Amino acid sequence: AYMARFWTYCDLFLISASFAAIAFYVYRMVFTDVAIDRFRGDRSKFINFYPAALAHTYFMIAISFVIFFTTLKFICMLRTFRIFDLLQGTLKKCAESLLWASVLIGLVMFFFSFVGKILFGGAFEEYSSMLLSVETVLTFLLGSFNHHVYTSVPFLGVIYFLSIIVFLCVLLSTLYLTIMMESYKQTRDDFTPHEDEDVFNFIG
Repeated sequence: AYMARFWTYCDLFLISASFAAIAFYVYRMVFTDVAIDRFRGDRSKFINFYPAALAHTYFMIAISFVIFFTTLKFICMLRTFRIFDLLQGTLKKCAESLLWASVLIGLVMFFFSFVGKILFGGAFEEYSSMLLSVETVLTFLLGSFNHHVYTSVPFLGVIYFLSIIVFLCVLLSTLYLTIMMESYKQTRDDFTPHEDEDVFNFIG
């Protein structure tokens, strides 16, 4: 029964990621010191720092997993608060709807990336390939864009620019908020206090 709990696997992943981060950190530190000593001994000799850079990359990945699972554990500790219990119930209730909404957003983004490649791919590097086109649309959603690209095609460029704002920045974000607010309303109406809430309030 203990191994069937979700939080048990979170603990195992957290411990594994922590040991992996320590191992990569030690390897990076030792290899860097050795490589620097070799470089100081003979400056004309080529020293390969790629293993140290690779170890640093793996170290950062392990640290990111440590932070992720630590955040999950922190949420687990705070789940006895009413607001966190409501948040957990809301996310659980709207998970499937958010998944389909994400699929819809992905399809719309792919459509705009494809149209952008057709309109601007021959003149601008940002839309020269599908990968760069998708990356450009993503950065557009973050508020970073080159307005010269969209003014290069007088009419269609402006229509494309306004369509991204309307469909991606307004309608689909509103879709996310509508799903979450509806799920929150249902969770709040069906909410029952956590079994440890009275004990937690007594301790607090």
